[in-house]
Amino acid sequence: MNQNTQKRGVSMVTRRHWLKGVAGVLGGGLAANVAADCPITPRMGPGPFYPAVTIPKLVDLTQGGKAAGEPTFVFGQVLDRDCKPIFGAAVEIWQCDNNGRYRQDATPGDSHDPGFAYFAHAITDQQGAYFFKTILPVRYGSPGFSRAPHIHYKVHKNGFRQLVTEMHFAGDRFAAVRDQDPVLDSVPRAQRAALIAAEVDIATIPQLKPHADGKSPCRRFDLILDKA
Repeated sequence: MNQNTQKRGVSMVTRRHWLKGVAGVLGGGLAANVAADCPITPRMGPGPFYPAVTIPKLVDLTQGGKAAGEPTFVFGQVLDRDCKPIFGAAVEIWQCDNNGRYRQDATPGDSHDPGFAYFAHAITDQQGAYFFKTILPVRYGSPGFSRAPHIHYKVHKNGFRQLVTEMHFAGDRFAAVRDQDPVLDSVPRAQRAALIAAEVDIATIPQLKPHADGKSPCRRFDLILDKA
């Protein structure tokens, strides 16, 4: 599906409404989960809503719980094909708000959520780790075109090929809408599992415990880069 088709399909999502976290020290709990074989993360297009301004470095996209929607943590590691952590990689994310709207800039007004940051970036630590606190994106689209909840990612680091992709959500709650998403369907079926982030117990990640609020789930999404 080309970008023009995607723009038509999401015409209900106004371009004026657009949408990061800091790198965490996620050592022990994450490293133990890294597989021995690290295939490159499948690539996806950026879509029509990549931010048109500098993406800020933020701890909490919910801005202290002000954002409407279901809060969630996302975290993981950026690794190379040898499963070695990549230090200093920039991890950018952007997503829709609780009403399915994006923002491309920081202009206030209209009907965007003033409590939500929409886009952010983190820099990975020595273990390649990053995390954000954000909200669960909602399903959006128009008749005949439906996007499952997802978060857009762009990852870049000198010496590696830039990666643009999407994180989707595991679980029965999201299975039906994933199956109806034509953009996700463009990824070969054998590779889609790498784009679907499962829930993990925040208690298993000691460095995230200070950020836990007792109600926000956590999803893990590792990103594997290829050398340039």
